Amino acid sequence: MDLSFLLSELKPYVASIITVSRVLITIILLLYYRNTKTINYNLVIPLAAWGIASDKLDGIVARRLGSITIGGTLDFISDRICMIILFYLLIYYTYPNLIKKKNSKLLALVLLSATEFGMFIWFMLGMWPTEAQVTYHLGRISITTQTLATLGIIITRQYPNKLVETVSLYMLLAGTALTYITIILYSILYVLHVY
Repeated sequence: MDLSFLLSELKPYVASIITVSRVLITIILLLYYRNTKTINYNLVIPLAAWGIASDKLDGIVARRLGSITIGGTLDFISDRICMIILFYLLIYYTYPNLIKKKNSKLLALVLLSATEFGMFIWFMLGMWPTEAQVTYHLGRISITTQTLATLGIIITRQYPNKLVETVSLYMLLAGTALTYITIILYSILYVLHVY
């Protein structure tokens, strides 16, 4: 089989492969955290960094190489899955003593993940913006803030730095708040536009 032919056939799918790798890596991190007593952050940090970089890289590759039409949908859904898993890992494994009660941990996970579920529901109903709109850009800023904050938190597990950890936690909260604002703003804009 000709290698150039194979590469030309795969070209429309490269961005989607990068997107799917982000979900697979996040699932691998989840399984790793759940099945080990001692976390090897020298393994976790590069995996988390790839997950974050791939969120930007898939869009760049899609624009340069041309992409299949499902790529934007796949990216959107991948972002939601990855953020919910990362929230779970933060609450239950990275900061297990921050929230003592089991029900309170579940409540924190629900509050952090509610934004992701909200965006997913809007998207599945065909009402979430996929074009360059204000809410779309706010959503991208919030997801970037949350993922960078998560990486900062993971890095401070291996290389303790109270300032970086504190800033990262505030960034995570700010990113989540921005996501709530995005959903509320988009809901208002949608209602005004429809009615």
